[in-house]
Amino acid sequence: MARRLFPGQNMAFGLSLFLFTFMFLPTLVMLLAVVVFFAVYYPRLRKSTSTPRLDS
Repeated sequence: MARRLFPGQNMAFGLSLFLFTFMFLPTLVMLLAVVVFFAVYYPRLRKSTSTPRLDS
């Protein structure tokens, strides 16, 4: 499909690289940020919210 639209293969490769850079990489970065947040900060948030309940 890309070869039919763009006669040069460099143009098709550049388009696919452009789409990968600006569409897939931000999605992967956001998913990685969510995973890191839940892995690192979520247990701390649960500990900090559960400790006052145990004290009272």
